[in-house]
Amino acid sequence: MTEDEKAYINEALASDEKVRLFHLKYCKENDYNLYFYGSDLITICEIASQAIQEAEGL
Repeated sequence: MTEDEKAYINEALASDEKVRLFHLKYCKENDYNLYFYGSDLITICEIASQAIQEAEGL
């Protein structure tokens, strides 16, 4: 992962609300993401989904 990609993902997933918004926009609605696509996006979506489920379980 490049430094730009790391900075982007750290900012995009910095809070529970940002994780939910990212998941909705890029994982459910399949909007185009400038940094991640294909298997990388699928992996990030799986991680985001798991984080959302864990947060809801608290």
